[in-house]
Amino acid sequence: MVGLLGLGLANLRGLFGGLGGGFPKTLTKDDFGLADTAVKAGVWNKIGEFKVPPQQAYRWGFGDSSRPYNQGYMYVYLKYNDGTNVTEVKGKIRLVVADANELRKTVVYEEREEVLHAAEADITKQRPLPEQGPIAREDDKLIIEFMPDSDGNITAADSEIRLPVTVYPQ
Repeated sequence: MVGLLGLGLANLRGLFGGLGGGFPKTLTKDDFGLADTAVKAGVWNKIGEFKVPPQQAYRWGFGDSSRPYNQGYMYVYLKYNDGTNVTEVKGKIRLVVADANELRKTVVYEEREEVLHAAEADITKQRPLPEQGPIAREDDKLIIEFMPDSDGNITAADSEIRLPVTVYPQ
């Protein structure tokens, strides 16, 4: 079940649910199982999910915004390759925490996709994602949803996703 810790409680996490200090990790398109997929405009399309493994808990982002060089930064660049041209697939991205059955979902972050790939290796131009949102426990999911500006397709091999998380061993 999705944990009860919300925004701004990162420093209290050791007091709840036996969570000790976590460590930063970056999840990639492979971790989320990004595959070639058609996406429909006007609706949120699930394009990736990460299931929390046994004896672990995860939370979107890492670090804290009061220390900008000690927090996570996002990079998302969704593309379509028609065999001749590679084009960007524009729209909105959502980062979600959900229970195992996806009956309870909490949106943690929403942003335009084109804003999330300003610079591949320069964090001063990337969007920060400090640790935030509820804690996802065993069997919960971290989900990436996408609402494109128009119907289209995503080509996984040409796309890139790097999203920071904090991992709490149980």
